[in-house]
Amino acid sequence: MRSKPLMDKRTVLVVADDSDMLGILNQILAGRGYRVLLASDAASAAHLFDIDLGIDSVMIRAGIADSEQIERMCLTRGVGVLFLCGIVEDGVIRLRLPSESVEYAPRILIVEDEPAVRALFERQLGEDGYHVTAAETCQQALTAARKTTFNVVVMDLSLPDIDGIEAIRQFRSDFPWMKILAVSGYMTACVPSLVLSAGATAVLAKPATEWELREAVYRLLDPAGRWHGVTLSAEGFRAVSTEDGTEMMLDWQSGCNVAGLASLSM
Repeated sequence: MRSKPLMDKRTVLVVADDSDMLGILNQILAGRGYRVLLASDAASAAHLFDIDLGIDSVMIRAGIADSEQIERMCLTRGVGVLFLCGIVEDGVIRLRLPSESVEYAPRILIVEDEPAVRALFERQLGEDGYHVTAAETCQQALTAARKTTFNVVVMDLSLPDIDGIEAIRQFRSDFPWMKILAVSGYMTACVPSLVLSAGATAVLAKPATEWELREAVYRLLDPAGRWHGVTLSAEGFRAVSTEDGTEMMLDWQSGCNVAGLASLSM
């Protein structure tokens, strides 16, 4: 027996360059009574807006090309936006709460001398919709930070030109507003206290999973602890609070919907 729709043919536009993600969302949302439109890029999304199909909500895979263009179209039309963080796991999709308007998207500076790790961090955080800049050395990072205001610096402790502890002290002195996430593959018992006393805001051990890095950065940007870590599946929406780990599960029959997910709060 088909589940009762949440609302009468609400229209959701899903924009993602991942065919698995498009397929899962189409199946879940259409099966719950939504009218689903699919687009693989910004140009296709713009065309669907132009022909006026009554789009109520848009789900965008953060980090796809021209995602800012899609967000602007939504903002000018009063259409709600949800960003997909880009992780698909066994039929479950992890979601981000909507970011602030594109003009204020957080800026992240990555300082990492290993090219493979630097590229991995850059891709993972870029998929979450942040403006990401990567540097190989502390000096390169300092030069970038003097030209652009960054919200968070993700700093490896093993840098080729300066000791990681000294790099943290220098960043804390020159840019006191910046959150510093210290990352190290040699996490001995004394490392956390050393880097925190030097001025780091938080510490992350390598290797870190994709979600651990994203959550660490999100916590620094959102210390008040909004609902986040949202997952979408055939059963409904699940949200976990960053503040105390409280979980909330809303099934489709409880009135949870795409447009209202962004307003979940403590």
